[in-house]
Amino acid sequence: MNLKDLWIGDPVRIVTSGKEGTFEGISSDGRARVKYRDKILLTREHNLQLYTPSQPSKLEQLKYPTTTTPQIKNPIPSNRLDLHIDVLNPALSNEVPQIILNHQLKRCKAFLENSILLKIPIITIIHGKGTGALKQEVLHLISSYPEIRHTIPQHDGGAIEVWIR
Repeated sequence: MNLKDLWIGDPVRIVTSGKEGTFEGISSDGRARVKYRDKILLTREHNLQLYTPSQPSKLEQLKYPTTTTPQIKNPIPSNRLDLHIDVLNPALSNEVPQIILNHQLKRCKAFLENSILLKIPIITIIHGKGTGALKQEVLHLISSYPEIRHTIPQHDGGAIEVWIR
């Protein structure tokens, strides 16, 4: 396995120990960084393999519970994403700003990639006006996609219309 072929977050297994985690990059000495539970393990590339994660056992789910996102009663239309946290994930409303921003950007990235995949020609991302931090991050994210042909500010700068090739 060539470490340069892996992406951050790829599921990997350390062959000698059987530990399964996610690839987190390459260390300065050329070893793979693998996140296993809350630790970073280092291993050589010959001791690493890709794997497909299986459903965790009931015992593992009890030991390491995952948080679930509450269901939104009114689903968001497929060509529009509202990044206001009280719409996107009300459970995060009282979190620190960085956690909220990270969640918003993760959902925005997934929405963009899904829209590109589905070839939706025009989408709208509602980021709000606020301090402008989310708007700047969304614009930066959008600029990284060559499939995006054009953007138009909407609603007095509180949203952006995105045209996809």
